[in-house]
Amino acid sequence: MDGLSANFHSLRLAGLWREENESFGLARRLYRLLVVAIVFYFTFTLTAEIALKSSDIDHLTEALFFAATYLTLCFKIINFLARRDNLLEIIRDLNHPHCQPNGKEETTILAKRATTSTRLFTFLMGFAICDALVFFYTFASKVALGAPSLPYKAYQFYEVSSPRVAYPTACFQVVANVYSIVINISLDTMFAGLFMAITGQMELNARRLEKLSRGDVVRARDCVAHGLLVRGVAEKVESLVVGVAIPFFLLSMASICTSMFQASKYNFLSSDFAGISVFSLCILLQVFIYCWFGNQLMLKSQEISNAVYKCDWISMDARERRLLFVLMICNKKGQRISCHGLCALNMKTFLWIIKTSYATVSLLHQVNTRA
Repeated sequence: MDGLSANFHSLRLAGLWREENESFGLARRLYRLLVVAIVFYFTFTLTAEIALKSSDIDHLTEALFFAATYLTLCFKIINFLARRDNLLEIIRDLNHPHCQPNGKEETTILAKRATTSTRLFTFLMGFAICDALVFFYTFASKVALGAPSLPYKAYQFYEVSSPRVAYPTACFQVVANVYSIVINISLDTMFAGLFMAITGQMELNARRLEKLSRGDVVRARDCVAHGLLVRGVAEKVESLVVGVAIPFFLLSMASICTSMFQASKYNFLSSDFAGISVFSLCILLQVFIYCWFGNQLMLKSQEISNAVYKCDWISMDARERRLLFVLMICNKKGQRISCHGLCALNMKTFLWIIKTSYATVSLLHQVNTRA
C-alpha cells in the first residue's frame, strides 16, 4: 500500500488513523476527539446559519455551498471511523502473496499505480490549499479595509461584534478549515488509491492469465484464487465507499449549484469570483475522481475475460478450462461499485451530476430574477 502512505500519514496527524497493532493512548484519543469536535461543531454552525438566518435565496445559496461540503465531510469521518476494521482487512488482503509482484514487469505495474495515487494526493492537496489561501486573502482584504467579519458565514451562539471575540472565532474557523482540508482530501484520494490498487491487481492477473499454457494447473489455480481474492477486496471497498457515496453526490451537487450561482454575481476578475470558482472546481474534481476510477475499475475487470482468450486455452485439458471458465463467469459483467445497483461510480453518473447541476443553477437564476 505504498501509494496510500501519504494518506494514512495525514490522517494519523489528524488523529483519525492508527495501524493495526499501534498503541493508542489517552492523549491521542483526546486529540482525535478534539479534532472531530472542532470539525463537527463548525459544520453545525454552518448548518444553523441556513436554518436560522436564511431569509432570501442569495443568503441561502451563500450559506449552503459551504455547509453542504462540510456535511459531506462529517459523513466521511463517521464512515471512516466506523469501518476501520474493514479497511484493515482490505490492507491485509492486498498484502497476500497472490497480490505480490513477480518480476520486473509486475513490479512496474504496481509502482505506476502507487505513483499515480501519490501524485493525485499531492495535486488535490495543493489545489485545496491554494483555494483556502485565496479565500483567506479575500477575508484579510476586507479586514484591512475596515470591514471586519468572520471568514465563513456561520451562526454563533454569542455576540461577535467585539474584536476580542471576533478574532478568536475567526482563528477557530481557520483551524477547522485546515483540518477539514487535510481530512477531506486524504479520504477522497484514499478511496481513489484503493480503486487503483484493485485495478493494478486485475492487470497483474490478466498478464498472468495471458502467459498460461497447457499443463500449468498450479498457475491456473493461483490465477483463479487471485481473481477471487481481488473480487472480494473490491466488494469490501464497495461496502466502505457506498456508505458515503449517495450523500456525497447529493450534497456535492448542492454545493456545486449554489457556489456557481454565487460566483455568477461577482465580477469575473474579482477575488471573490476566483475563490468561489476554485472551490467549485475542487468539489467537481472530487466527484470526478470517484466516478473516473470507479469506471476504470469496471473496465479493467472486463479485460480479464479477454485475457483468458489470449492464453493457450485450446491445448488445455478439461480441468484447466473449468478453472478459466470460473474467472470468465465472475468477470463477465465487470466489477461495479454502486449502492445496491444505484448511484454507480462511473462516468454516466458524473455526466448526470453535471446536467442536473446546470439545470438547477438555471432554475435558481429564474427564481432570483422573479423575486
